[in-house]
Amino acid sequence: MLENLLDTAFQFKRVRSTLASSLFHQKEVMAVIARNIPGMGPWAGEKSVFDALADETAYLHETAGNTREGLLSLIDARINAVSYEMNRAMRVIAVFSALVLIPTLIGQTLGTNILGARFTLYLWEVTAWTIISMLVVGWIFYRLGWLR
Repeated sequence: MLENLLDTAFQFKRVRSTLASSLFHQKEVMAVIARNIPGMGPWAGEKSVFDALADETAYLHETAGNTREGLLSLIDARINAVSYEMNRAMRVIAVFSALVLIPTLIGQTLGTNILGARFTLYLWEVTAWTIISMLVVGWIFYRLGWLR
């Protein structure tokens, strides 16, 4: 349902725009008719039918304007929600990239041919330090709130 929310809102906005312009025209026509036709019969002191229609179309035109504001608010709310969700996804991708960078750099450094270099570390020590550094970086991102 939420996938089609923006499509439906834009369709309503287009229909509302057409309706508002038609109501504006009808409001003007009713106002002209109400001014040119005087009250008749025993109800001469009361509002004529055309005055009532002019008031009603003015009210409907105003309601269509308020509907426009509501639709724009709805569209903005949906776009902001999607942007927030996208922001969360981008944070997770950034954390994942930072965590993958650590073993990549260690593997790249240890994978080069360094003749005569004396490394006193064993493979299990390199693996342990890699995992510890990845956990520390992951904890830092967790404390920053990027993994919540």
